[in-house]
Amino acid sequence: MKLIGQCARTSPLQTACLMVAVFTGSFTVCGMQTAAGDEVTASSGTLKAGEERPEETTAQEFKLPPGLVYFIGSVERMVGTAAVVDLGDVHSLRKGAIVTIFRSADNQFRPLGTLIVAESHPTWMQTTAGKGFTPQVGDIVVFIRTVGELGTGPAIQNRFLSWQKFANRDRNGYSTVRLHDASKALMRIRLQQPKWVQFEKRIAGTILGETMQNRISVGLQGLLNQINLFRRLTEEGFAVAEAAGAEWATVMRHLQGPPPGRETVLTKAASESQPAEAATETETFPILEIQNMVFQVLFDRSEEEQAIASALSFAMLHGITRNEPNWLRLELQQTQFPRLTQDEQFQIDIARVLRQLREKHQQ
Repeated sequence: MKLIGQCARTSPLQTACLMVAVFTGSFTVCGMQTAAGDEVTASSGTLKAGEERPEETTAQEFKLPPGLVYFIGSVERMVGTAAVVDLGDVHSLRKGAIVTIFRSADNQFRPLGTLIVAESHPTWMQTTAGKGFTPQVGDIVVFIRTVGELGTGPAIQNRFLSWQKFANRDRNGYSTVRLHDASKALMRIRLQQPKWVQFEKRIAGTILGETMQNRISVGLQGLLNQINLFRRLTEEGFAVAEAAGAEWATVMRHLQGPPPGRETVLTKAASESQPAEAATETETFPILEIQNMVFQVLFDRSEEEQAIASALSFAMLHGITRNEPNWLRLELQQTQFPRLTQDEQFQIDIARVLRQLREKHQQ
């Protein structure tokens, strides 16, 4: 009863702290330290003179594995041409951040491009308008963070509450439902964080927005597998995302992440500063030529199946393997179309693409 009475007299941010405490049992609530020993004191209201915007924690502050964490949400509603998405401050998003967006149709995921966060709240954000496309309700939003960028459980907690103190200085209140969602989201992240560090996997984990809970379908898992495939082949030196098409090249620039091991300035500069076409100007088989041949041979296939064919053909044409049939079957299993491993005609058509391009260049 004492806790309930105290909650009734708290500000919205302090109420959020109390709700988080109920769910996690590890927060400092309204200045009171919990048994877990984490030092977090939340307050609200206008920042005092001399107070500064809280600094974001950088990856260099943590000695954590460079694994990647997927954050996946969906467009809940539209406000004009702007999308409202169920990912926000608690998921590490801030104004100006860039997220990727995909659309599902006929059991296939197609990349649309990127969106910029215009404003971010504890559990949701609103984007700017898309360039060249208009988001729709149900579109899938994806971004990644490294384990090091996110930090330890207490660091994630401290950063979120510190940011809320800054962000809420001019707010009069916040939805109780949204506060409840924020506490649940933060609890999920804190519970999963130790596993990200323990297993040291390249893909450390996945965090879902509220609307995506219990909605990880086989198709969506296939999309993530394909993103992982493109990332791996890119790390091996093959511009497969560019070969798959302009939209894939755009989204993969923001889903590639640092290479395994440690991030280097050289690698980061190369991935951010060079246009997609620059990497292929000196290649024996130009991307556009491969795409045109795939379109001619696999004209009856869907756009996304053609994208996969172009990407994998690019890798094989540039010497990724000598045992192309076996390699192709294994890699098709890692796309959003694993059924193509049993599609002999698809594999025959790709072999035809490779043969005709090689014959053309031998002339």
